Amino acid sequence: MDHRDPQAAIIRKKARKTKNLHRGFCKAHYRKAKNINLNSSHQVSKQIVDFALQNSAFVIVFEGLKDWKPRGGKKSSSLRQKFHNWMHRCLVQFTTEKFEEGGVKVELVYARGMSSWAYDGSGRLKRSNKKYSIATLCQEILKS
Repeated sequence: MDHRDPQAAIIRKKARKTKNLHRGFCKAHYRKAKNINLNSSHQVSKQIVDFALQNSAFVIVFEGLKDWKPRGGKKSSSLRQKFHNWMHRCLVQFTTEKFEEGGVKVELVYARGMSSWAYDGSGRLKRSNKKYSIATLCQEILKS
């Protein structure tokens, strides 16, 4: 991301200087940013697969964000731009390709409500009203 941000700054600077953005505007800078994203995706996916194989994992789980689109009104353009530069799908695709060569699975899970459960599946979490990052495990009594 540190390598990609200067490309975005150059594009913003050039866009401010002109009123009409012609076809192919800053084509070379967009190409460089895209290639930086692809390179980062390959490197991160290789690290994920290597870590999983070292620890004898039999499945890698990602959040299934395939059809997710950022919502919002007038001010959503920056969120939309961040999402498209986020490279989640590339990362999932490259990891799947590399991991399934060894005959191991990659699963996508539905992302809704994931933050309300403990990471190890031991139970529900109760979040603090003041600070969302603080969570305690709820002790629920199961009825038989």
